[in-house]
Amino acid sequence: MPTVQEDRPDWGRDVSGQSVLIDFLFATVINGLTTRATFFVGDTPYLNLFALTAVNRMRITFNWFADEALTTGLGSDLVICIPGASADFNLPAAGPWVSVVVEASAYPTTVSYRLFKANTLRRPIREGADYPIILSAINQAIGAGGASTVNAFRTSPGRALVTLDTALLTWTWTLVRFNLDGSLANVSAIRNTTYSGPFVLYLPSATVQSLFTNTTAGAGNYTVTILTDLDA
Repeated sequence: MPTVQEDRPDWGRDVSGQSVLIDFLFATVINGLTTRATFFVGDTPYLNLFALTAVNRMRITFNWFADEALTTGLGSDLVICIPGASADFNLPAAGPWVSVVVEASAYPTTVSYRLFKANTLRRPIREGADYPIILSAINQAIGAGGASTVNAFRTSPGRALVTLDTALLTWTWTLVRFNLDGSLANVSAIRNTTYSGPFVLYLPSATVQSLFTNTTAGAGNYTVTILTDLDA
């Protein structure tokens, strides 16, 4: 197994912990906010997270600490999934110790979650023709003055490629992200734009939703796709 040199000056070291399972919940019913154990991750530069919820929204909070006693906080990372939109990506280990909290928008609810050590930030490559698609609506019909929403089926933060195409003359496109309570927050917005090829967008660690609005007096169609940028 290859050895990776950790580059953090305060607790850098050699690691060889790729694909080492740290923690998991498999189709587990939780009845409230659930704090997992505190884990030492100072021997790995990255963590691979997989998370899935079937019914209610799910949030996983990574609280990073400099010490096992959890007295010196180093920040937090939040991951939010909606039902059917799995999270499967690598995130940097932002401290040598991490406390993981799993919660949902309603209880009881069934969640699945697993956490591995990883030696690279590169997101995992999965087999299948649909990967690396995050969100897709192909030749979607939309009425005059209508609005069309499409949810992502993967939660994948970081650099992504967006393709948007329509023959409509006036329109708006907004990308939003979900919060745990179901409210939405803006990520990006464009309108009446003609361009060639995809453009780059940086996605949050929360499931996103596409909202396309037809502001003309006639019906039409549009296409939008969001792909993980595997070259990033």
